[in-house]
Amino acid sequence: MSVPGVGSPQEYDQQRGAQFSARNNAEEIKTQFLTLLVAQLKNQDPMNPVENQDFVAQLAQFSSLEQLISINEGVEGLGKTATESLTAQGPRLGVETQPLTEQIAELLGISNTKGALISSVLGGSVSDGKLMAGDVVISVNGREVTSPADLTNFIREASEETGAATIKVIRDKTEVTVGVNLAWWV
Repeated sequence: MSVPGVGSPQEYDQQRGAQFSARNNAEEIKTQFLTLLVAQLKNQDPMNPVENQDFVAQLAQFSSLEQLISINEGVEGLGKTATESLTAQGPRLGVETQPLTEQIAELLGISNTKGALISSVLGGSVSDGKLMAGDVVISVNGREVTSPADLTNFIREASEETGAATIKVIRDKTEVTVGVNLAWWV
């Protein structure tokens, strides 16, 4: 029985025309490996059989290959889940917020706990360079923000209505107004 030779991975991809997805390609590789292993066992020299150590090493390689494929599929699934989650959340400012506690309000010199404290701004987001960590959002398009949930809801509504928002924040004990064009973050 003759077993066709396989060149480099690049030659293989070119021969196959890269027509299989990663999952189909992984299944094909597993099938080829098993076919090659069975062919080796069937066609081995009876006077010089495959050493047990060599056979076990090949099976261990196959097991490692299966585990790597499984890990890869899991990672791909996580990436899809994260993307779907972000898309489902809707328009994004690119900021992380937290409730304004009495202690933080006191430290910032703010008289009440209404608002949403920006804890970080994602670089490259629509808010980058406009909003800053430590800003306290107090209104969006003239509507009072009393919590991070309000901010999220008002941004979603502003995105649907005009695609832009006028955000009023307290920064260094001073009210600052910032205009932001909203985007869908994926």
